[in-house]
Amino acid sequence: MFGLGARERALAAKKAELDTLVEQANEAAYQLKQVQQLLDAVNLLRHVSFADQMQQMLDTHYQMQQAEQALSNVDLSDFSQLEGQFDALKDKADDLDAQIKELDGELGRLQQQLNDSEKQCKNLSDQQEQTAAVADSKEEALRHIVSVWPEFDTEARLAAADKEAQDSPAEAIENHRKSISQELNSTAYEIERNIAEHNLRCQTMDAIVYTPDYRQEHSVAFFKTVCGLEREVERVYNRLKNNILVEKQDKLVQLRESFNNAFVTNLCHSIYQAINDGKRILEDLNKELAHHQFGADRETYWFDWQWVPEYKEYWQFFEEIIKNPSLGDGATLFTADLSKNSKRVRDHLMTMLLDDDEQKAMRELERISDYRNYRAYEIYKQPANKEPIALSQYGTGSGGQLETPAYIIRSAAITSAFRFNEGDTHLRVVLVDEAFSKMDETRSKEVINYLTESLGLQLLFIMPTSKSGPFMDLISNQFVFSKVPLTGGQKKGELQTRVLIDRQQCNQEKVKELWANHRRTIRHQAALDFMEEFA
Repeated sequence: MFGLGARERALAAKKAELDTLVEQANEAAYQLKQVQQLLDAVNLLRHVSFADQMQQMLDTHYQMQQAEQALSNVDLSDFSQLEGQFDALKDKADDLDAQIKELDGELGRLQQQLNDSEKQCKNLSDQQEQTAAVADSKEEALRHIVSVWPEFDTEARLAAADKEAQDSPAEAIENHRKSISQELNSTAYEIERNIAEHNLRCQTMDAIVYTPDYRQEHSVAFFKTVCGLEREVERVYNRLKNNILVEKQDKLVQLRESFNNAFVTNLCHSIYQAINDGKRILEDLNKELAHHQFGADRETYWFDWQWVPEYKEYWQFFEEIIKNPSLGDGATLFTADLSKNSKRVRDHLMTMLLDDDEQKAMRELERISDYRNYRAYEIYKQPANKEPIALSQYGTGSGGQLETPAYIIRSAAITSAFRFNEGDTHLRVVLVDEAFSKMDETRSKEVINYLTESLGLQLLFIMPTSKSGPFMDLISNQFVFSKVPLTGGQKKGELQTRVLIDRQQCNQEKVKELWANHRRTIRHQAALDFMEEFA
């Protein structure tokens, strides 16, 4: 067995050695092949002679070394300054060349501009001659207007045209000319329409013959036709005017005096007095409200106002009319000495009141005569030790906070309408439905006391029975309404229910005492319940 293993190992070693020798043999064969190829390549090379070329290169290199050494031995200090000057002159020459090129381009451009300017000057010269000829013809035509319309001032119009030509650009003048031409065209057609309407309404003897030729618009013949028409219209107008004035002069004077008297006596005095009364009422209300405070914040309220710009002009006009002494001594609205602004307001009022549309005139009269429109009103709320708040900008208040000023405003309106400050007998009753629905008990009672005690009103307020308890100590009479369904035998017609009313007269002292005892009982029971939680 040991001999067999030795033989196997020897066989494996021989096989490994054989593999090694085979690899070496293959490598040797590959190298032999390469060497053979190199030998074949060397055999193919030709003999070259480069020794002579190398010798020539060495000689040339030797000569170059000698030349460089001789050059280095040469003293060049005298030529360094010249080289610097040469370089500077070369740079300067380059700059001059660049400038020459630039100037050549500029010269060409200027030459082109010169040619264009000469051409433009020639055109302008030709146009100037043409314009001068047109201007002369137009000036001659303008002077010819005098022969047709003697009242025309030619010199003044020429002077105005010269001034306009100096102050305005040509484009603006041309646009103005076009607009005037369009306006003249529209005016010509409007004249024909007006003449046709006049002929339809006038008498036969007052008819005007007008047959314009629109093919010759803006011509002398057309202008003569229009001028002749103007004289004819003026003739008819003067005749009609004289006839009407003779017949209607007295009536016009009476109507003017009547209008002046009605306007001054009725309208001006009435509006002036109404505006003053409205201001006085608000001032009285402010005096009354100054003594009343509401809520835990001790709120006070007052009314403020300021003039509306348009109506302030009317007010100043009415005031000047009222205080003008000459209006009572025969002077009228049109002859009295009024300020410039008052005259403007007078003319504006006359235009509105005498409008052809009668309904529009009445609406304007109602608007102007309503004294409430003359001021913009505001209500201010001021808590104690705080800045006042305009209610028109009070957008964060709760329902109850906004309901309190609502009652104050309504109370002020009632006071103003009933005129409590005038006379001795007044209606002092106010009815409130769904009363104090958004206010707490304390604020509601303050408003009730203000309405009843401060203003002296008899207050009737309506609310559900379930919410009336807190107010029992404030009322003197209570009406309880109950709706009872009807049975079949009790029905009358279509009614299904009947309403029963129970009137109760309250003893306020007893009610207050009962409420006080009830509050003490509730507080005591609440204290016991609170302490019981800690037992």
